[in-house]
Amino acid sequence: MSGLIGLIITIIVLHGAVGQGPICTITLPPNFLSAKGLATPFKTSGCTQTVTNQQVFAEATIVNPITGAIYIFNPVIADKNMNARIPILPTINPGDVVGLWFGSNAMGIKLKPSKAGELSFLTCVQGDGKTNFGQMAFCNAAAFFVAAKIAIKTGQLSIPPLGTSPKSGKPCYTVRSFEVVDQDQSDNVVTEYILANLAGGGTEIAQFSKANMQYYQAQQKAGKVTSFTTIMNGSDNRLVSVGLDNALGCKPFEARDQADVGAVRPSLALNELFASQHEGQYGTVALVPQSDPMVVDGNGNADLKKLNLYRAGVDQPLQPKLNPQSDVDYCSNMLTIGAASIKADKPFYIEAPTIDPAVGTNLWTFMGARFQASFVNLDCLALLDKTQEPVVAVTNADGVATVQDNQLIQHDHLDAPLTQLLA
Repeated sequence: MSGLIGLIITIIVLHGAVGQGPICTITLPPNFLSAKGLATPFKTSGCTQTVTNQQVFAEATIVNPITGAIYIFNPVIADKNMNARIPILPTINPGDVVGLWFGSNAMGIKLKPSKAGELSFLTCVQGDGKTNFGQMAFCNAAAFFVAAKIAIKTGQLSIPPLGTSPKSGKPCYTVRSFEVVDQDQSDNVVTEYILANLAGGGTEIAQFSKANMQYYQAQQKAGKVTSFTTIMNGSDNRLVSVGLDNALGCKPFEARDQADVGAVRPSLALNELFASQHEGQYGTVALVPQSDPMVVDGNGNADLKKLNLYRAGVDQPLQPKLNPQSDVDYCSNMLTIGAASIKADKPFYIEAPTIDPAVGTNLWTFMGARFQASFVNLDCLALLDKTQEPVVAVTNADGVATVQDNQLIQHDHLDAPLTQLLA
């Protein structure tokens, strides 16, 4: 049980609102939405890219509303005194609209401009001005989605079909599927970086690309680099477009990565456009709830302004007023759709790699542990007037859900006997 408590505490820390934990300040270069700005390493303070639960990531998606051209570019974020391999200069054409999103593995994010007033001018949103969201922030997001929808409406930008899983036979999931969401849905980015330990001491960070991987392989062979690895931002967007899609044989909406010749990748913005386009095809739609820890006020109460600021940054409909019943409905859908899918999709998840090895040893145990923590943190037991958790992940001494000894169990119904998921 101590491992379970540790797991829940860990996920609360990973997703909690700012003001309750450490802050990572990201200093942005001048004109950071320009080609030169995006190719200039962003700098951090109060955190380090060398520690997993302090790592932060940036992800830009760029669209032209007239031509429909769309592509991604992931700016590098480096520690203040860390070497950064100079990024490729992206191409930004006249009329292109750049949206920029930030994600963190645990730290609360605070954006800091190089020029006074630039964050407001470029419509950067990191909270409601009183409290920040936490591990999310974004710039020019609303303008990006307006531009993308113009291109979609005129037929210049085509969204790929939702598709059906060849394994489960069900429609593929989106970032707004209750089979995917947790307590703070639609957060974080799909960005990866390369982190290299230099032979002379110190660390270097670079954009993830085939060319950079080959570069560090050569540097290691030459004795200039002792080791290198990839780091990534886990959670909803990577989970659905990499973890679940791969496990289920589905395909996300992808665009050309300007930093990696010939590569196409998903992004937060592409995931939200994909989900919006296919509403009605994948069941009940999940939208950021008012009980999401990222959108509550400093006292943990629902905050309509903060909720709608967040929703605007991920292209979701604004909520007209606070509605306590919406929290009940969200929990009910997590139970009837989300918990049921963990059991139904076990054959496809159990052999798939985990998104976070600190939470579960494979994708199935990760999903179970993540669901359990979210159900507790959203106070779903009380809201649904139930006494037993629908999913219980019994963890090892390190708080990691494992498949040993049938350690992930699920109730058939909240007040019924347990069913061993691994049986």
